[in-house]
Amino acid sequence: MDLSLSEIWDAQFKTGQELRSALAENPRLKNSIKSLTERLLNRRVEGCSSCVEDAYWGLLNYYKKNNGMEKEKSKYRLRAGALLRDNVGFDASKMISQANITDGLAEFHLLSNPDCKDLFVGLPEDIGEYLAEKYPDGWIDEKAKLEAELAEQEDKKLAEEVENARKLAEEKARLKAEEAEKEAKRIAEEAEAAKKLADEKAKLEAGKANKGYKLTSADLKKVEEAKASISAGIEPDSLIETYVELGIKTERAAAIVAEAQK
Repeated sequence: MDLSLSEIWDAQFKTGQELRSALAENPRLKNSIKSLTERLLNRRVEGCSSCVEDAYWGLLNYYKKNNGMEKEKSKYRLRAGALLRDNVGFDASKMISQANITDGLAEFHLLSNPDCKDLFVGLPEDIGEYLAEKYPDGWIDEKAKLEAELAEQEDKKLAEEVENARKLAEEKARLKAEEAEKEAKRIAEEAEAAKKLADEKAKLEAGKANKGYKLTSADLKKVEEAKASISAGIEPDSLIETYVELGIKTERAAAIVAEAQK
């Protein structure tokens, strides 16, 4: 069901940007502007957005010039002097007489207050069935419905923005974790390379110190002990220092450790 001219007037937009957003998000508003322009201004509206926007401003001007009346013929007629007020929502804009009656306002009053049908002239016998079929869910305030639709669209847009922000944050966290993992791997590789270099250096130093010293059969037990110590993670240089502290000469200690590293 299209919006009436008064409902479009009530939902005025402050800026052209607000109007463009509403037209893009609410096809019902766009269709109502096109149909009202053709009916009231006798002008066909093309589908382009600027054409619909121009038609909207034209309808507002028409509304002001005609004191807010759509000047459309209604199939309903009120008895002379009859005045109907909104006794449900107490909306002054829904007060009607024969001077400003429209199909929509007449049907609103017939639905919200069936007893007022006595104030109408020439109502068909099946008016109740007709209205029940036309409004199976009862009267719907079109302005409130439009506002609810716009609010729902805003909520949906906000939810999408929140979801996009969440995904962006997760992606940043993932990239940061990958960078941290790469950095940790690089540090571990550098530490491993440094350890190998130190072991090789210690081995070379031990080889130099071993020159001129020949291991004896008594040293073989120490060699096995040294192998076990190195396997347990003791650095060769530290092992040599330990042997020296135990009274073993430096050359002999270096030879034992060098042999254990082979």
